[in-house]
Amino acid sequence: MKAESTLTDDRYLVGAIVQAHQIMTAFRPNEALRLRDIVERTGLPKATVFRIIYTLSKTNFIEKCDPSRYRLRVSLPKKKSFRIGFDMNGLDTVFTGLVRESLSKAAAKAAIELLTLDNQDGALSLSNADTLIEEGVDLAIIFQGQQSICEMLAAKYAAAGVPTIAIDTPVPGAYFFGANNYRAGSMAGRYLGKWAMHNWQDITPDLILLEYRRAGPVPQSRVEAMLAGFRRSFRHPDQCPVFRLDTIGDFSSAYDQARKHLKQNGSRHSLVAAVNDVAAVGALKAFEEFKLDGLCAVVSQNADPLGRSALRQPQSRFIGSVAYFPERYGENLISLARKILLGLNPPPPATFTRHILLTRENVDRFYGSDALQSPPHALIDL
Repeated sequence: MKAESTLTDDRYLVGAIVQAHQIMTAFRPNEALRLRDIVERTGLPKATVFRIIYTLSKTNFIEKCDPSRYRLRVSLPKKKSFRIGFDMNGLDTVFTGLVRESLSKAAAKAAIELLTLDNQDGALSLSNADTLIEEGVDLAIIFQGQQSICEMLAAKYAAAGVPTIAIDTPVPGAYFFGANNYRAGSMAGRYLGKWAMHNWQDITPDLILLEYRRAGPVPQSRVEAMLAGFRRSFRHPDQCPVFRLDTIGDFSSAYDQARKHLKQNGSRHSLVAAVNDVAAVGALKAFEEFKLDGLCAVVSQNADPLGRSALRQPQSRFIGSVAYFPERYGENLISLARKILLGLNPPPPATFTRHILLTRENVDRFYGSDALQSPPHALIDL
């Protein structure tokens, strides 16, 4: 099945009945839902859902099983099962692994078949596109960081009539889901500047930006936003030397680049703004090896388990990371995919995840369950 047209294109459809169908199909067998659950699953306005639920309950299609929950009273025809392809950005970081796990769980819960293929480079991602198209997927979710191949990927899927969702790195013609990179970066940069103003009152530090240029301009914008946020919050920011170190968003490249920088520039107070947590931890390891960790402070992006573990370490110079909540990506992606394929309420071109700056003081408020799980796989001993 290809989503070549939408139900909303049909001028003979009665909108209220289509919305009622959306609401009834939001229920699973014997499931009781709150009003806000139905709103979340359908994407319809709360007032619309309430009026239709009220009408359906009065006509005995839905029953109110307790003061706040509703249950469907009729059996509906079995839904068509969609088949979704997932071109996955490997499992080389904790973040990508969490995205994959959450998407697999959400697809299984929604009775959607998920065909997952790993990619490690642009050529493999292009080959994966051919495979997914041959397999007849209804929609493809693309998660890879090489901007240079995105136009070729877009052309393949467009020629096959397969709608696409791009995670974090935009693909032409695809619906975008992921980070609001500039907003997330600005949050971290402002915090870094305020931290330095409070803790290094008479010091003008270096600012080190750990970039990921290969991923293209949009993910890179989080780094530019960290710089802009820092400049808005720090006194005399123009007096701070800025060093740009290019990485591929992993531990090894960040560690190597930071070591080279420290060999050349010696023992100076340094503020580090990293494109992601694993790069931040790699740079921090280099500062520790040079016994200069007392002269640095690091902020980052993602707040994945590795980053959260670093935040909790006593005396750690990892002071903050902006959370993207990858463990929730799957549910949001499946909801977005269903809206695209069903065509009832076409989503906006871009859907952004939630962002919150995590520090040692508030990390347990959002991720208190970390203590109940095994420690994340760490690349270094912090």
